[in-house]
Amino acid sequence: MRIGLRIKLARTVDNSLLWAFDTVFSATEKRVVNSARRYWIDTAPANTPADYSNTVLENPSRFATYATSAAFSTLPGR
Repeated sequence: MRIGLRIKLARTVDNSLLWAFDTVFSATEKRVVNSARRYWIDTAPANTPADYSNTVLENPSRFATYATSAAFSTLPGR
C-alpha cells in the first residue's frame, strides 16, 4: 500500500508559504512499517492486542490516518 501527500500552508495576507509537505508513505519501507505499527499501538482502543498492529498496513483508512498524522506532526510550532 502506498499513499502520497502534498500539503501546503500559506499566509493569505501576502501569499507566503509557511509550511510544505510532499512525500509518499509506502508499506514496503521498514521505516514506514515501524512508524505505522507504533502509531497503531499508541492510538488503538484499550485492550486491543498488539498483534493487530499489522492491520494498519492492510487497511487503507487506517494507513491514511497514520500518514496524515505523520505529515501534520511536522508542522512548525507557533
